[in-house]
Amino acid sequence: MSTINEIIMAKFEGAKQGAAADSGAMYAFRDVQLSRALAAELARNAAKNIRGGVGYMSIHRFIPVGGLATMIASAVPAYRYANLSFVDSWVSIWAVFFLIGFTLTALEASFFLKASPIQGWRPFLMAFVITGIMAAVAAAFSATSARSQGLVFGVQSRLVQHSLVYWLWRFFGAAGLFTFLYGTIGSATWPFIKKYYSDRSLGLDLHVPDGRTVILLQMIRGFVVAIVLFPLIITLRASKTIAVAVLAVLLLTTMAIGPLTMASRWPIALRMIHVAEFALFTVLYSAVAHTLFAPEI
Repeated sequence: MSTINEIIMAKFEGAKQGAAADSGAMYAFRDVQLSRALAAELARNAAKNIRGGVGYMSIHRFIPVGGLATMIASAVPAYRYANLSFVDSWVSIWAVFFLIGFTLTALEASFFLKASPIQGWRPFLMAFVITGIMAAVAAAFSATSARSQGLVFGVQSRLVQHSLVYWLWRFFGAAGLFTFLYGTIGSATWPFIKKYYSDRSLGLDLHVPDGRTVILLQMIRGFVVAIVLFPLIITLRASKTIAVAVLAVLLLTTMAIGPLTMASRWPIALRMIHVAEFALFTVLYSAVAHTLFAPEI
């Protein structure tokens, strides 16, 4: 757009200069050249706007909104099975959306992108507010009127059932299995996405950090995910099959579908492969987390 403005300003200046009698011919020649440049620039912008079909840009703007709406919808079934009050549901969903969906995604992106997409504290503040609103909407649909013990009481009651060593093994075990599943499934999908991380001509600025960094990063992510999901898992009142299913859907939308709708520069194929990768990952990890943390029957 700035190029178009510059051309228009150049034509305006040329018009003022063309007012002089001795510069009429030069003005006419320059005006023709600028008109052609303006037409070419407008054509280039029109081509960008219709790339991928009619209405591409207008539809593309709504894709991130659809991703956020999917995250909200995925939280409803999980938290309805948890039988929590509005406030308890709101706080827990907020932690899932902000810590898992935004913070951990931004952390991983800072290592897998040459230039971090998050600069400064303002994006975190904005994400904190937006995810809070999203969590409130999800909680409004998922909170139940039935009386419950409350989230804090439930967590305290569960923790005192075992020793500190027991829980440390569980949480670090969950982080380790998170890392193992991430590496195993990621290695299986690597041949399909390698070109996107290695071909510099695509302009995606993606790269894979060294192995030690990846392991440490995923251990941290796995530990945080386990802590955030723990209150939800111990309050789920459903069979293991249903519990694993609702947890997997919640994690899939929060860790993959929602964030990937924001990656507008990424090819559709790359995003779809990552969604398929996370679909398998979240099912397996949800089964692991539920086994480690759910109350014994």
